[in-house]
Amino acid sequence: MGTKKEGKTLKLNQNLAGAFLFIALIVFVFNFTYARYSKVSMSPGVILFFFIVLIWYAIAQKKAKQAELADLIVNLGGRGEQILKKNLQAGEALIAKLKGSFGEAFVVTERNVYIVKWGFMAGQFFGGRCNCYPFQKIIGIECKKHLTTGTVEVLTAANQNIRGMSYWGVGANSAAQSDNAVSFFTQDYEKFQEAVNQARKLMVDGSGASAHKKDDVSQLEKLAELKEKGIITEEEFSAKKKIILGI
Repeated sequence: MGTKKEGKTLKLNQNLAGAFLFIALIVFVFNFTYARYSKVSMSPGVILFFFIVLIWYAIAQKKAKQAELADLIVNLGGRGEQILKKNLQAGEALIAKLKGSFGEAFVVTERNVYIVKWGFMAGQFFGGRCNCYPFQKIIGIECKKHLTTGTVEVLTAANQNIRGMSYWGVGANSAAQSDNAVSFFTQDYEKFQEAVNQARKLMVDGSGASAHKKDDVSQLEKLAELKEKGIITEEEFSAKKKIILGI
């Protein structure tokens, strides 16, 4: 991740390129207008200058955007940081820590995904809550963007059938108050999408999730054999199955 000094340098370069592009555009328009009414050719130097500045601005914009996306760890504020600190496991390294719209946070570590709630709109007048989702228990993570808002939703065996989470939803459909969702403004969509992408990568190859799933399948197969042999009852099998799947 870039340092604050690098971020300021990129921002300065972006602003400088923008200022030069504005000047180049004025010169280009003036030269174009003059050439048209004077029936002469436009100055090659003006055209070259305009396109060089345009390329500079495009590159500066891209670098600034990349630096912004690379910085996926933001400060949640006193209350949010305290709640997260109490719930993080010892030695757990942060991958992403993003603040939502209403006193919420979407946090990704190398082991788990955390949904933190502490705001009034998130249903927390005082204190807060933090829900931990180990990668091996996550079925999927959805990141949705609408016109001005967006949501991130963590899906597990227990909540995969819950649909319709929205930014302005109420009751069971409120992303702000839901234990497994975070709402955000569209301007932060790319950061949240990148954080979700990082979490998905860890689900596949960085968290041992595949090994856990194979182990779960193996346990279920053994339990099914015990049930078929009459060693355990259907009720015992169902109870064990729910524990293994985290339902």
